[in-house]
This record gives sequence, C-alpha cells and structure tokens, in this order.
Amino acid sequence: MEAGLSLERVMRMIAAQARPLMPKLILRIDRFNRLMESGAERNQALDELGENRKIPVLRSYVLLMKQSSQLGAGVSSSLEQIIQEARDVERSKLKEETNRIGAKITVVMMVFMLPALFIIIGGPAVISIADALSR
Repeated sequence: MEAGLSLERVMRMIAAQARPLMPKLILRIDRFNRLMESGAERNQALDELGENRKIPVLRSYVLLMKQSSQLGAGVSSSLEQIIQEARDVERSKLKEETNRIGAKITVVMMVFMLPALFIIIGGPAVISIADALSR
C-alpha cells in the first residue's frame, strides 16, 4: 500500500502470494476479490471481509483500510501497531496454554510418580520393619 498500489491490487497480490501461508484466511480474501470484480462497493466488500469477529486482526485491518480510503492517510505505522497487537495476543494465548500444560503435568506426576517414589523410598523401610517383626 505504501508503494502506491490500490487496495484491490494489494488484496489480489495477497491472494496470489500468501495462499500457502494462510489457507483459511485466503478464502475470505478470495471472497473480497470476487466481490470487487463483480462491481461491489469497496466499503461493502470490506465489511464482508471483516465481519468475522473471531479474527480481531482482520477486523482491525478492515477498519484501517476504510479509514485510510476515506482520509487518504498512510497506513504503515498503523499496520505495524496491528501486527504488534496480534503478536501480543498470540503470546498471551501461548502463555495461557503453557500454564495449563504445567498444571496438567503436575496432576500426572502426582498420580504416577509419587507412588513410585514412595515404593522406592519406603520399600526398604517396610522390608526392614517386616524383618524386625518376624524375629
């Protein structure tokens, strides 16, 4: 976009070049491109692209594209902020998953490792007590 390409051209390039990287998102981008080719209004096509609330980055991107098309402002710094927010969200999701895995591993260790540890440590003691009692 900073090179002076139109939004439609940028979206066609994304659809062509990023297909292997984002196979699920590319379906929405293809829909946007089909709408634009069929003569739909840009705002309508952008609304359709960003209607999925499960992808907040895409929604932010759509809002940015609508504002930049109306105001004619540069988008590079805003795109960097959106990218940074997406990275932060992904990092927080990974941290949450990591914390959940730690809790699950703790339960598994308590169930399987503690009894084995008690047998290893307490086994000789039980045998010694049994020998002492049998004498």
